[in-house]
Parts: sequence; structure tokens; C-alpha cells
Amino acid sequence: MALKALIFLLVSLLVAVSQAHVTPPPPPPPKVPAVAPVTAPYVRPVIRAPHPPAPVIVRAPPPPPSRRTPPPPVTRRAPPPPYRSRAPPPPFTVRAPPPPSRSRAPPPPYRTRTPPPPPVRVTYPPPPAVVKSPPPKVQPPVPVSACHGLCLTRCAKHRKLKRCMRPCESCCKECRCVPTGTHGNYTTCPPCYHQKRTTDGKHKCP
Repeated sequence: MALKALIFLLVSLLVAVSQAHVTPPPPPPPKVPAVAPVTAPYVRPVIRAPHPPAPVIVRAPPPPPSRRTPPPPVTRRAPPPPYRSRAPPPPFTVRAPPPPSRSRAPPPPYRTRTPPPPPVRVTYPPPPAVVKSPPPKVQPPVPVSACHGLCLTRCAKHRKLKRCMRPCESCCKECRCVPTGTHGNYTTCPPCYHQKRTTDGKHKCP
């Protein structure tokens, strides 16, 4: 408390000294104007107001010194558990001798096995003979004038008749043969007819 009072007195003295230095000098006395003639109007002199005193700045006292927080209490570690001594080993026990082994009974006399009867063979009937059909006969060459009629019969079931008639007539004129039926039966014509192929590997002649 005494320190705070001393600081407050010093601050007040400093403020008073600074205020004495800051206060402006008193204004000069007003000049009395010369006596004007009676005819001139009287003009009241302008008196300036004195400067307002400077505000007194009072500084706040410094904050009291902060108290240090006390250090945390020292925690003591618990003492380790007492050492447990191992239990003594069990006393040595003498094992009893093993029981006497039992004598095995003698094996039964050896018996000869009778051989099994031979398997009975099952006789199957002989397979039927495969009758090979005779090779188809190759047609004799036909005249060129008969190619159109034979190709009409060959291409009767084709979706596009004109597309079938063109290669059929050209093959008939070269090989002088048209197979029977609407498809297949290529062996009834000479190899000249069924060996012709397109670029895709298909039969050229229908």
C-alpha cells in the first residue's frame, strides 16, 4: 500500500509540473484606442477568450505483479510389489515298473484259398455287314441347248432365280452337266462341275 501511495504522489507531481509548462501566458492588456472625435461611433473592442486549460492526464497505476502458480505436487511412484519366490518343485516320485507283456496267441493254421471260377464269356452276335451303296453313276454329257431347262429345275427353289441361273448355265456349257435335284448330288457330274470354287471357298456352280 505504501508503494502505491508513493507512485500516485509521483504521478500527480509530474502531471502538475507538465501542466505548469503547458499553460499559455496571460493575454496582453487590451490597447485603449485613441480618442475619436465625437462624431465617430463607439466601437467596442474585441476581447479574446483565454485558452482553455489542457486536460489533466492521469495515468493508471501499473498492475500488481502476477503471482507465479505453484508447481504441481510431485507424485511419488508406488513401491514395486514384493518379490515372490517360486514354489519348490514337487518331490521326485518313483515310477512303477510297467506290467508284464501278455504273450500273443499263436496264429491260426494256414488255409489254402480255393481259386475263383473262371469268368463266363458272353458271346455276342456278329455285327451286321455294312452294305456299301454303289457309287453314283456320272451322267452323260448333255447338249448346250438343254442347259436352260435343266438349270430351271436346279434353281427352282432358289430365292433369287436370276442369281442362280447365270453360274448354272455357264457351268453347264463348260462341263456339259447339271446335277439332279435342287441341291447336292454333285457326284453325278464330272469333277469339272463340283471342283469350281469362288474366292470364299464355296461352290461356284449351284
